[in-house]
Amino acid sequence: MQITRIQSLWPEKQGFVLDRKNIGQQSIFLHYLTPVNLLVQGRIVRADSGSVIVYPPGARQWFCAAEMPLLHDWMHMTGCLDSLMQDCGLEYGKLYYPQNSGFITKIMQEIELEFMSGDLFSARIMQYKTEELFFKIARAVNAAPENRVHTQVVDTLIQVRAGIHRAFDQNWTVAQMAERMHISPSRFFELYKKVFGISPKQDLQNVRMEHAKHLLLQKKYSVRQVAEQIGYENEYYFIRKFKETTGVTPARYGK
Repeated sequence: MQITRIQSLWPEKQGFVLDRKNIGQQSIFLHYLTPVNLLVQGRIVRADSGSVIVYPPGARQWFCAAEMPLLHDWMHMTGCLDSLMQDCGLEYGKLYYPQNSGFITKIMQEIELEFMSGDLFSARIMQYKTEELFFKIARAVNAAPENRVHTQVVDTLIQVRAGIHRAFDQNWTVAQMAERMHISPSRFFELYKKVFGISPKQDLQNVRMEHAKHLLLQKKYSVRQVAEQIGYENEYYFIRKFKETTGVTPARYGK
């Protein structure tokens, strides 16, 4: 198995449609953080927030972000995934709803960083991380009821998270985030970390850094301008946080 393309927290505008008649000699993994209309086994269904699907080589892929702007994680892979899918008890082309699915984006971000770095052993680490991802999805799909957060709470959290991610340049506090669910900051923090596997502030920082990467690669903005566009008033604080996240400075990443 080899990862050829990967993006975490990838946004698209409302109304975006992707239609591939045949995805070719690759497998595609998708995790939707916002609802989409999705072609599954020949019919269009509504895939709710947190859903996951894996396409085998030669499959048709179609989805539409009809209700709201799209936010999703995706990964393209070559090579055979059959044994991994069988070991996990997962099926191609089937829509899954892992409980507390925030861990998916976190692992995808880790794989993406290895993919971009191309460092020694990155290929091996990406393989291990992909196996971890699939096994954790299988475990979350079959989670015991007592370990689950109520579906309505998860749906609300996902909607709040998507709104925060769309307004990533704002100076969010946990209290402001919690107000969107009308619960206390401590309860919001507890639920957020349980569902998504990451603290609200760290999650927001990761989203900002993903947008910073795209801006830097456009080579149109200075480091100061990038910092301002993603919500950092202090350029040097942004540089420090970017290096903590990616292992390189913004200037070096842009080159």
